[in-house]
Amino acid sequence: MVHRTKAFITSSFTCLFIVLVGVLLSDTSLAEGQVHAELLGRVTDELSQPIPGATATLVEVGTQVSQTRATDVAGIYGFVGLQPGS
Repeated sequence: MVHRTKAFITSSFTCLFIVLVGVLLSDTSLAEGQVHAELLGRVTDELSQPIPGATATLVEVGTQVSQTRATDVAGIYGFVGLQPGS
């Protein structure tokens, strides 16, 4: 009886290990398809004071597609959901 219990526990742990590895590997492959980049910055004057309402334009070199953002009261702008690249 002890041998059967030990075999059952061993096989249960083996099954659990296989399931966990499968979940971890599938989660990684799903995450790889969802990679996005963001670009955040701050526009300031020569005294390091923020410039609200300044325009920041991002141009994708390959396609020449551009996006424009205005800075907030702290001089901060952001582009989110970008495709990673150079």
